[in-house]
Amino acid sequence: MYFHRSSSSLETKKGKMKVAVIGATGLVGSTILKILEEISELDVEVFASKKSEGKKIKFRGTNLIVREAKKENIDANFALLSAGGAFSKIIVPQLAEKGIVSIDNSSAFRKNDEYPLVVPEINGSSIRNSKIIANPNCSTIQTVKVLHYFKEHLSWVNYCLLYTSDS
Repeated sequence: MYFHRSSSSLETKKGKMKVAVIGATGLVGSTILKILEEISELDVEVFASKKSEGKKIKFRGTNLIVREAKKENIDANFALLSAGGAFSKIIVPQLAEKGIVSIDNSSAFRKNDEYPLVVPEINGSSIRNSKIIANPNCSTIQTVKVLHYFKEHLSWVNYCLLYTSDS
């Protein structure tokens, strides 16, 4: 996951932009947090399942306390989710109702034409005003970036057959 900063500030009228990482105790969530550590302009909060509530996660030299991921606990501008499709189908629409933009890493919204399926370097402009943004799986993101290059620079490529498998 890449975050591109423009020259504009990441501050809102109410202060620092707030980001909720949901699924923060998992492998993908911890990787998201490592990336966010480099962006000091963000106020980051961490959320996970009830069984992880109260755990401490080291972040920017301090400990963040994990809170249960439920809509009444989350007050942010953005939510980055890697908590599984079943949970995303419940929480993401609730966050959207609160005005929180959610970027979901599960398969929950990938096949729903109502929400953009985004690879930022390719079709980031498709986000527009959507509060729910679907994220393709990891192999798709990398593949689409290469295929986009082929489309733009190698006109002789007109067909691609690709197989992937998860371990």
